[in-house]
Amino acid sequence: MNASFYILDDDKTVRKILGRIIADHDLGAVAGEAEDGAVAYGEIKALRPDIVLIDLLLPGVDGITLVGNLKPDCPNTCFVMLSQVADKDMVGKAYQAGVDFFINKPINMIEVVSVIGQVHERMSMRNIIQSLRVTIGGIEPVAERPPGKSGEETRRRQIRGTLAKLGILGESGSEDIVEMCLLLLGREAGTECPKKMNELYALIAKKHAEQGRKINAASVEQRVRRAISKALNNTANLGLEDYNNEFFVAFGSSFFDFTDVRNQMNFLRGSSEIQGKINVKKFIEGLAMQVQEEG
Repeated sequence: MNASFYILDDDKTVRKILGRIIADHDLGAVAGEAEDGAVAYGEIKALRPDIVLIDLLLPGVDGITLVGNLKPDCPNTCFVMLSQVADKDMVGKAYQAGVDFFINKPINMIEVVSVIGQVHERMSMRNIIQSLRVTIGGIEPVAERPPGKSGEETRRRQIRGTLAKLGILGESGSEDIVEMCLLLLGREAGTECPKKMNELYALIAKKHAEQGRKINAASVEQRVRRAISKALNNTANLGLEDYNNEFFVAFGSSFFDFTDVRNQMNFLRGSSEIQGKINVKKFIEGLAMQVQEEG
């Protein structure tokens, strides 16, 4: 992915090392750099780079404050903070301000390449989902493959495996989520995927009725939302324990809006009364995309 970078650090050596890593590993191109936050603020707003590598401790204004000021104007820019500090309160403030990832100092090439790789994955996923929404304008199958029972069961196991990692496989709405994801993938023989969420809930309710269970569309929605809310809570807890946890990094960006993950983390920490919100459509789309990539 040809990403554009902006490097903000008051240490010229650090900027040089990061620039070399980006070039040597074909991670993208450096569009600009600065040692001072006041200078960088205007340049970042003008350039709108894909990724900003920003030092926590800057002369004049700290990195967290600067990210908080820039995020509203650069919503699609990913901010990666460079820091030697591992204090959980600081980490929480950084996430709340809009920081997406951390890179520890002193700079380690392997960590830089790994973190930027995760940023690229998040950006690619976001671009794919945005393209689907623009092209289709609603929920539609994201892949066309021949239907088949063995393939369907494999995908069902994949989805259940992810739900297990999210800690919601035992929830009453988990199987509804599985069915919704399969419908979205468009791989059930003779079944078309509805474009609207309420139609999708109704179709799942119809499946329950065919199996003798009296569960209406409203109940399906309630069960699904309850399960996804628990998944958000579990993901936020992972972040509180270790913000570098591989599942937290993957789930926090694929299935939820990261702002809502941060809000839920702050709520669990007791520093805010605002809880994170869920987006059922984004969650199901994230599951479907994961299955497609693994498939």
